[in-house]
Amino acid sequence: MRSTPSASGDIFHAIDHPVRRALLVALAGRELSLAALVRDSGASISRPGVSQHLAVMEQAGLVQTRRQGRQRLYRLDPAPLATLHNWVAQFEPLWRDAQAQRGADVVGPLDRRGGETRSTSTDKSPAGR
Repeated sequence: MRSTPSASGDIFHAIDHPVRRALLVALAGRELSLAALVRDSGASISRPGVSQHLAVMEQAGLVQTRRQGRQRLYRLDPAPLATLHNWVAQFEPLWRDAQAQRGADVVGPLDRRGGETRSTSTDKSPAGR
């Protein structure tokens, strides 16, 4: 039986927002304060907004905090990402088979709107769509 993520502290919920994904990237390999995360996030978001996103990530176990004087420092805990990777890996044979059957040039990158693949085929006929 394959493992599935737990309902409490759901990692899928923790990474479903673009701001949270940007925060994960910002925290990769380093520890940052809230002020630094707000400044470096690249998004137009307030300190309370970043703080709320960090709380979701912390609940999922993706972020750990520690106090240093009056400020809190945040760092990425990559362990939950291994759970995510393992869950997604169960689908790897499906996309590998699709690439082998259709050719690597036909199976394009994942579409941001829903995970559908985009064809790079130039056939515009109704049968080719």
